[in-house]
Amino acid sequence: MAMTPQQQAMLQQANDPESGLTPVQRTMLKQVDTGSWGARLRTFGQGASFGWNDEAEALIRSVLPGGREYEVERDELRQKLDQYRKDHPGEAISTEVAGALLPTGLALASGFGAPAAAANVGRLAQLARVARVGAAEGTVAGAGYSEGETPRRVAEDAAMGTVTGAIAAPLMTAGGQAVGNLAAGLVDTARTAIGNRASTAVQAELQRLAEGTGKTGDEIVADIMEGRIMAENRTLQAAVRAYKSKGGDAGAYVTEQVPLRRGETRQAAQEGLQEGLTPGISTDANVFRAMKNTDDELRDMERAGYKEVFGGVPELDPQTGRAMENVLQRFPDARTEIERIYSNSERLVPLFDMDPNGALRLTRAPTLEDAEIVRRALNEEASKAYRGGSGTLGEGYADAEKSLRAALDTNYPELAGVRQQAAVRRTMRDQFTEGRRAFNMPADELEVVFEQVKKDPAKLQAFRAGVMDAVRNKMKRQQNITAKMADPERQEGAVLRIVFPEEGAEQMAQRLSIAGDSEEMYNRVMFNSMTAPEQAASKGIGSRGSVEDAARMAQGDPIAIMSGIQRALAAASPGLNDKQRMEVVRALFSEDPDFVRRALTDDTLTRQLVDRFAEKARIMGRGARTGGVQQSADMVGTLRPTENQQE
Repeated sequence: MAMTPQQQAMLQQANDPESGLTPVQRTMLKQVDTGSWGARLRTFGQGASFGWNDEAEALIRSVLPGGREYEVERDELRQKLDQYRKDHPGEAISTEVAGALLPTGLALASGFGAPAAAANVGRLAQLARVARVGAAEGTVAGAGYSEGETPRRVAEDAAMGTVTGAIAAPLMTAGGQAVGNLAAGLVDTARTAIGNRASTAVQAELQRLAEGTGKTGDEIVADIMEGRIMAENRTLQAAVRAYKSKGGDAGAYVTEQVPLRRGETRQAAQEGLQEGLTPGISTDANVFRAMKNTDDELRDMERAGYKEVFGGVPELDPQTGRAMENVLQRFPDARTEIERIYSNSERLVPLFDMDPNGALRLTRAPTLEDAEIVRRALNEEASKAYRGGSGTLGEGYADAEKSLRAALDTNYPELAGVRQQAAVRRTMRDQFTEGRRAFNMPADELEVVFEQVKKDPAKLQAFRAGVMDAVRNKMKRQQNITAKMADPERQEGAVLRIVFPEEGAEQMAQRLSIAGDSEEMYNRVMFNSMTAPEQAASKGIGSRGSVEDAARMAQGDPIAIMSGIQRALAAASPGLNDKQRMEVVRALFSEDPDFVRRALTDDTLTRQLVDRFAEKARIMGRGARTGGVQQSADMVGTLRPTENQQE
């Protein structure tokens, strides 16, 4: 089909580098030869309309204003089609066959005829029915492709189409079945080859990062169920920092989540420790204040108890009074201390003085309070002597204190009860102080001390409270204390494993471990400078391909092909945009195990792509029959002599 002068001018302009046309405009202008889009569309229409496209187009042209006679328009269109077939034989038959597939595709899409097509394929017993369908299609195609001028000629071509259709349909059906079987094999092979390959670039990146942890997907999900997140894995912290350094929404999300996660895990660890060490104190309470309040309450109770007991005994019994006077005579150091106590008190009246001969003389009848004051003075002097290395002297004071206390407890049991209450208060206060020093005590020594403490519930409660108070102080002052407490080889970890209740030790160790990992992530991601591992992690972002990438490359997507080449050659540039990076970091920081499982293993897109390929293959196989029937009818009609030749 020769080009018009106007078409020749357009082609010359498209090939002129000085024309000023854009590449797109140049490409469009080049579509002016006999293989133009008009010829392709007309040939495609012939296949789609069973050969009636030229008649339909000629009819439309003839009724339009300025249109020529129907036969003139039809003959010119047929001449153009013949010229296109001569100039581009391969392209012409491919285009017409593609058009012939259209009716089959529409029938499958609408559901019309699909059950019959599915039943016919592969069933030799129904080939007769296929032949009948082919005969009908051949009749229509024979008439459509006919170039006869008379009804007789058209009828003859239609009859020839009937015969060729009846023969070609079973043959092409068998061929279509072979195509379908081949497609099924390819689909099965694809499913096997793809396996668990990622459906998207985001999933591919998450799988790449997961492999870096050395754990399976199930193990990662199990970690999350225990309260961990992927980002805290030590091998992924370089990648997390790399995501932060890239900025954008993903970088901002990392910057926000890392300190937030650190605060949450530290708080959870502290609350767990306080629940175990001080179960009677609120997890958000100040342990020192709580213990001080308890001590103040006990002190007030102690004072009230002593006041009540002392007020009920205004004068000692003679036997206890003589025992007390004997003590004052024997221990001048204790007597000096007692004189100091009385002289400094506004309430107490002096009890004794010394006569000119140096002998002790009581100035009034002693009370129960006087006797208790003397007993306390003896106890203090005994302790002072022991601390000073005077053991023998200390034993003398201790024996005297014990003898006086026995007499008081026997004759005044109410006093013994109040004294026991006071002893509990002092014990708790002392053990609280000891517990606060536990982290400074060698682990072996602490283990021995704690064995004794555990024998007394009151001591145990106060000691653990002291340890918890020390923990609270350390967590305020030391940034990495949770990691130390999580490590049993460190002093802090060893102390906690000695004093913490056994029934909750495993869960507490897990909380501390999570908090320690979070603390490490915080320090490495927020403060460390970019190092070689982080740079390598940054280059690796998005470096793994996915089924999505493969599908785009198979469809001829130039961007996907270029990305694949870049990954294969260098894997040097990030393959994820900010939106995709955001999806990745959300999964890395997610505490939802189901969400992470789906992010790592969901193969929905993979199945969709494979199934889509399978459906297209089935359509191609089913459409082979229709295309074959039409081409057979057209070929037979072409080989027949024209009406003029017959004459």
